[in-house]
Amino acid sequence: MSERGPSARPVHYSAAAIRSSFAHFVLGKGVSAVATLLVLFLLVREFSVPEFAAYTSLHALVLIIGLVSSFGVPQMLHRYLPELRTHHNSRAMYLLLVGSIVVRAMLYALLCIVPLMLMEVLSESLKLTDWQHIVPLYLAVGFFRVNSGFIAQALENLLWQRDAQYSLAAGGLLKLAGTLYMLAADQLTLANFAYVEIFSEGFSMLMLAMFILHRWSNDGERAEGDRGVLVADSRRYARFAFWCYLQNLTSIFYGSAPNRLFVAYFMSAEFIAVFGVVDRLIDFARRYEPLNMFVGLVRPVMMSRYSQHQNFDQLVRLANLVLLANFVLLFAPLSVLLVSGDELLNWATDAKFGNIALLVAGFYVVLLVTSVNNLLDLLVKAVEQNRVYMFSNLFLSGSLLLAVPLIPALGLWAIAIANLVGLAVSMSMVYIYLRRRGYCYRFEWRHCIGVIASSLAAAAAGMLSMWAGAHFVLATAITLVVYVGVVLLTLPVTEEEKSSMMEILPMRLRALISRGAVQ
Repeated sequence: MSERGPSARPVHYSAAAIRSSFAHFVLGKGVSAVATLLVLFLLVREFSVPEFAAYTSLHALVLIIGLVSSFGVPQMLHRYLPELRTHHNSRAMYLLLVGSIVVRAMLYALLCIVPLMLMEVLSESLKLTDWQHIVPLYLAVGFFRVNSGFIAQALENLLWQRDAQYSLAAGGLLKLAGTLYMLAADQLTLANFAYVEIFSEGFSMLMLAMFILHRWSNDGERAEGDRGVLVADSRRYARFAFWCYLQNLTSIFYGSAPNRLFVAYFMSAEFIAVFGVVDRLIDFARRYEPLNMFVGLVRPVMMSRYSQHQNFDQLVRLANLVLLANFVLLFAPLSVLLVSGDELLNWATDAKFGNIALLVAGFYVVLLVTSVNNLLDLLVKAVEQNRVYMFSNLFLSGSLLLAVPLIPALGLWAIAIANLVGLAVSMSMVYIYLRRRGYCYRFEWRHCIGVIASSLAAAAAGMLSMWAGAHFVLATAITLVVYVGVVLLTLPVTEEEKSSMMEILPMRLRALISRGAVQ
């Protein structure tokens, strides 16, 4: 059956369209991931403890500005771009895309005035007194980083994966090259690295803008549709953006950036640097976890199909498949952390921060629970019920206060425990809210239990090999082999779920998997 409708128009979010963008998606994400990880370990090894602590605080500051200055524009674009494209209203789609980019950039630039006006207070609170001259540089870094990320996500929603991923990958490679050059010249300082980031993030943003112009000029449908729908539906868009922005504001004290600022305020530079390493590793895992990576493929499909069929059960099935892939891949590193994490991290960081593997594992568990929360977020936004977050996120943000009395006894573990408590309360509220409105999300516990059991079995095998005198590299390999074997043998996946997964894979990959299954 052809994937074109009666008017011979392309079906933008068909399985074929997803498959055609898959290779670009994987290649671009893979290059970005490798470049990001290499830059992170270079900074950890080369920066002094005070310098890395300052870098951690500055990085958190620009993320907070990005959150506060969003005004719901990114979420609104993620929700309605696929809808306009599905309805072939290209005129309105391009107008909404370009207008949102301009508004997003202006809002971020305007909000940067606030930290510049409060420089003295911020510097003292975040222990940046010796680094005040770098704050304006990092506000510029944040401008290009936040806006290039926003534009890339918008292009992902249109399944323009080549444009989005290659632009970010090019910026990542430039950053890696600049970092290596500064290292070779013995000039890798925080100030010089800020210039490297400005250039690399700005280059990505320029590439993204050029790709949009190229797409528009070569789009035969660009004049089709009615831009008047933007006016007719403006209240709907504004209402959705408003509730999303309230979601952002009420969750402002939860997540990576507020955790860093919290540590910067309450703890010494040494603790800030340690948490900076832990948090950057978790942030790396968060950026490249399957749910976050594939959200660029899955989110537009979910939004477009729900706008067509209004089938919530279909959304739940797709969401659970993504969560299964997420868990299968994320529990493998957790097994390794439990077995040989200290040895691997000490080698990667030149033993600068001591044995932190268990602490990384604790925050990694927070990441795993957060992935379920992010999945709920996709479902909530698809059915436009996001006002629930105004209440649930108050508990999520308030959970950080729980860490204050626990810090003297538990140190950085207090933040992980507070995050988990906040997530549990917030997710329960969202689940109950959806259920009362007729949207029943059925979490696949069998998948979760199966993956946890596989991870524990692999960790046990790895620990036994370590106790038997195996080198940590060999123990790591044993852990991964056992994990993969147990997952393949025991994971409870139905034939329907397998066929749903195979549907969106590229044809060559499907054929390869099919041949392997036959053999």
